[in-house]
Amino acid sequence: MTPRRLGPDDPSLPAVQRLIAAAFPAGSGAPSAELGRDDLNAMVEAGPALVIEVEGVPKACLFSRPSNFQPGALYIGTLVVTPSLRGTGKAGQLIAAMTEEARLEGFTGLVVAIDNAEEVLVAFFENLGFRGFRDGTGCLAMSRPVSD
Repeated sequence: MTPRRLGPDDPSLPAVQRLIAAAFPAGSGAPSAELGRDDLNAMVEAGPALVIEVEGVPKACLFSRPSNFQPGALYIGTLVVTPSLRGTGKAGQLIAAMTEEARLEGFTGLVVAIDNAEEVLVAFFENLGFRGFRDGTGCLAMSRPVSD
């Protein structure tokens, strides 16, 4: 179960779309809740996107793009791990693989924005070496260099 990079029009994108839809139901208010196939293709083209598959079925994914608020950083957007694999290190595996992707593409760091109420996510990213700063949107932005 090694992360692999998704490409435009990747045959796994419909299953990735279902994985994301299950994590962010329509009407939940999450930006990822309304993603369509064209949106996913655009996200794949915007920056590295990774998937972990089990027997050919996507079970975890991570989408990124260049950061709008931290120059030189890669922004971690949609991160999903199917409930049956949560707590098994798959999210950390995706972040580690994305760190390498970012380094290879010349980015200096990774950055993520988290709702302050998401204490579990804040702790998760802190454990991976991310540190918080305010991004001006009311969220807690957390970043770390790719060299760590």
